[in-house]
Amino acid sequence: PRDRCRGPPNRASAEAANLLKLKSFSDVPASFWAREEIEILAALGTMPGYPDDSFKPDDNIKRGELAEILKTPGPVERPQAPATRLEGAIMTVRFANLSGGRVIVSPYPDIPGRHWAAELVTQAKEAGLLKFIGDKFEPKRKLTRAEAAAMLFQTKFVQDKLKNYELDGGGKNVL
Repeated sequence: PRDRCRGPPNRASAEAANLLKLKSFSDVPASFWAREEIEILAALGTMPGYPDDSFKPDDNIKRGELAEILKTPGPVERPQAPATRLEGAIMTVRFANLSGGRVIVSPYPDIPGRHWAAELVTQAKEAGLLKFIGDKFEPKRKLTRAEAAAMLFQTKFVQDKLKNYELDGGGKNVL
């Protein structure tokens, strides 16, 4: 996020911009891999934390919680169940209204080209939503709140919202 979130490039436009005050959390240290994404999404009101000033980044995100954040229409099956990486990627691809992603090569070794969701995973990967994933996708692995934040942050929806703000980290070095 460092290169895309600096805000307006010159002083005149910086003064006219809205200042986005980043939200910090007691359980998200400065060295946490998704700290910037989490603080920005919370400041935008897109993915808030909890009333006790925590975000619980390593907790599994529930299917219903993710559906609410992504404004998924209709009822969600098993809303209290943890979302998997595959479910999270599919929901975020649909939220971001991505298309394309024709499968030429398997997106990950554990998602073969013939997998029913290979096209959606390919779309997510090509759009940069899965930057946090290493060599294996692990489709059945539970999706954490931090991973969900990292995916959501990369969407056009969030990036378009950020264009209206100058970031303020409360004196700390941000983006």
